[in-house]
Amino acid sequence: MGLHEFVQANVGLAGLVLATVTSLGGFLLGNHLALGREKRKEFNDAALPIRAWALRELDGPSPYTKPPTREQIDLFIGCLHAWSRSGFRRAYQAQQQARERAEYQNSVGEVLYRDTTEIRKCVQACLPYTARR
Repeated sequence: MGLHEFVQANVGLAGLVLATVTSLGGFLLGNHLALGREKRKEFNDAALPIRAWALRELDGPSPYTKPPTREQIDLFIGCLHAWSRSGFRRAYQAQQQARERAEYQNSVGEVLYRDTTEIRKCVQACLPYTARR
């Protein structure tokens, strides 16, 4: 019995197998797309406060602008791809160090920044990591 005779003898079985395989493929593809959509939503939600802070800082760095909390940074880093985590950490730490170097206290006791150029440059380096997906 050749392949042609086998297929003709089992047309119903071949249709059942084909339907099962295509249904399984559709289920797996749909599940994969739904997981991707959920991961993008989680990333965008975690990136929102970081991006809002960075954009405010680009407009005018101030020692009185509330930075993202440690928990927000940790949640955001957890949502980044593995290859992006260390780059964001370096950029975020660089802007923190730039702030410390630029800080001074005037005669009235206010804390101000001498020069914001380096701070803006470091904050700008953080910004691409927060782009919406």
